[in-house]
Amino acid sequence: MLTKTKGIVFRRIPYSETSVIVDIFTEEHGLMSYIISGVRKARARTSASLLEVMSIVDMVAYHSDKKKLHRIKEIRSAYVCQSIPFNVRKGAILLFMAELCSKTIREPDQNRNLYETIVRYIKKLDLLQSGYSDLHLEFMISLADELGFGPTPNYSEEARGFDMMGGEFVQNQPDTHFHYIPEAQNLAVLIEKSRGGNVEFQLTRESRSALVDHLVDYFRIHVDNLREINSHLILREVL
Repeated sequence: MLTKTKGIVFRRIPYSETSVIVDIFTEEHGLMSYIISGVRKARARTSASLLEVMSIVDMVAYHSDKKKLHRIKEIRSAYVCQSIPFNVRKGAILLFMAELCSKTIREPDQNRNLYETIVRYIKKLDLLQSGYSDLHLEFMISLADELGFGPTPNYSEEARGFDMMGGEFVQNQPDTHFHYIPEAQNLAVLIEKSRGGNVEFQLTRESRSALVDHLVDYFRIHVDNLREINSHLILREVL
């Protein structure tokens, strides 16, 4: 079946001497894998630049329920980033977002809200001239929301700690596990901001690193068989 759809490139791996396999999260079909021939030739019909990680594309593709690998008939850019390719800090944030998406989004199911959320953050990162150092943290909360394990926004003076297993703020550390943040006000403000709240959110480098580590752990707890996430370590060096 020939289908027209938009998509976000999550991963590209070499396949044979001239071809690649590309994982693309599509608006119409969810996560799909495509084999594209001849991309690595000198005069390729499909430019390799179209298949950079987190590129947003328009495509016409052949899909079959009986196959795991599909073919692309036509592909072109749907959005050209203006600043990310030339900004090391933005590039590191984008790679972290890409790794998180590729390791948590696995199903070939249509999820337009999730697709639109990812596109919105890519464009926001590209267009912001300043104030984007914590954008990956907001993205993590929004992604958790879309995947069904977003944290409950019940922070209060009495419930200042965060139970990562239960996904909610609590008064005391749980007796049954150690996945707990004792003072989680920064997380509470982040949750509010990521969900549209008009709040000030400025973190020190140390606080930012600690919070991203906590959120990576949160994803490990709530995503089955989550592969190791490493790119947040690079963020410590550049943000």
